[in-house]
Amino acid sequence: MSMEEQLAIFLYMCVTGLSSCHVAKRFQCSPDAITKYFKVILFFFASDLFY
Repeated sequence: MSMEEQLAIFLYMCVTGLSSCHVAKRFQCSPDAITKYFKVILFFFASDLFY
């Protein structure tokens, strides 16, 4: 999955507040993948690399 898609998943979950199951249906992948990509982007924004 591209970085743009991962960022889209992150932003979509933050804005809508939907669960990973609902977002997985929207992006047509597994809830586990949604959680994984959400965490990847979350940890990136929380890391020293971002700041």
